[in-house]
Amino acid sequence: MLLQEKLRTYLGFIETGEIYSVHPEAKGKSLAILVFFKYEPQGDMVDVFIPKLAKFLGDRGIEWQTRRINSSMH
Repeated sequence: MLLQEKLRTYLGFIETGEIYSVHPEAKGKSLAILVFFKYEPQGDMVDVFIPKLAKFLGDRGIEWQTRRINSSMH
């Protein structure tokens, strides 16, 4: 649920155009939401949530990217 709330906030930031007020250099560039995971996602997160989210964002011209945090980064 925390991830969903954060994503709603990020999407609102993009869709309202506020991103261009804060980052005018982003105008005309491709946008992506990059999420870092401490652990590899599993189960419904991989099978249902991430594919739906990727399509939802892709339909809005926003790329979805994920990375796993390397344990040495702590």
